[in-house]
Amino acid sequence: MTQKQIGTPQNNLFFWKNWQKPYQWLYGSLLVLLVACLTAYFYGHWFGSYTVIHWQQETYLEAVQIVLDSFSQGLYNFPVEANNYVITEKFVASNHRTYELTNGIFLGIVVISLLLFVTVVTTLSRLFYAIGMTIFVLILLGFKFEYLQLFGNTGNLALGILLALFLPLSYYFQAFRIKTSFWMRFSAFVLAAVLFVALVAIGGKGTHPVMYLTGYGILAPIFITLLFTVMVSHEIIGNLLFLVTRTRHTPRSLLYFSVFSLVYLANMALLYLHNSGYIRWEIFYFDA
Repeated sequence: MTQKQIGTPQNNLFFWKNWQKPYQWLYGSLLVLLVACLTAYFYGHWFGSYTVIHWQQETYLEAVQIVLDSFSQGLYNFPVEANNYVITEKFVASNHRTYELTNGIFLGIVVISLLLFVTVVTTLSRLFYAIGMTIFVLILLGFKFEYLQLFGNTGNLALGILLALFLPLSYYFQAFRIKTSFWMRFSAFVLAAVLFVALVAIGGKGTHPVMYLTGYGILAPIFITLLFTVMVSHEIIGNLLFLVTRTRHTPRSLLYFSVFSLVYLANMALLYLHNSGYIRWEIFYFDA
């Protein structure tokens, strides 16, 4: 009796075709969002600070007196002076440009990512749910919501409202409504986020809340990226194992796997030491 293989990246390049349509749409949308973010990253990396700061050239004309000649009359020497003009140029940085739209888009991407994260966490077992929600709460603490001054309160009122909106709802889906679809869970969390945004729009007293949350919220995507890296980093070694063992009649598969893995891990170690400034070797680093 043969058993149909599950679509995975190892045995099926187009593994998402076996998914349900809503999940295919979600995967495609997130893939497009990833490409857009990478495009924005490379744009900013290429143009650097020119996108926010421009160098302005200022020219100054200064008169400097110089002695052309001198003559003597009696006991005195009289210099003959004239003005020599010197042109001085210097570069001055312009005012820092801020883009409200860019900040809003970035904050929106962070919020969507957090909503997807908490939605996925509610589908896990009790232990991983507790770990995931702890991470979610720590991320919320980094936003410093007290600056929003919700209804004039400079304490943790805004954070408390957020926790009251998300924690009971997430536990409800994880413990009682286990069979609720992914999209229903995600929609519920979106409504909770919209409710919080409405409260901030009505009762928030802080100025420029989007820019403030964007500044403090920069830690959230960094933390999620590190978490994602830890979760999927072993997949590279797993794919190396798949490549060297896909041919059954290869007696040296273990040797090939060991060599490739050691080369990869050594490169990662050297790359970390190079980026941290511990070594300055003029060699080529993969993924540098």
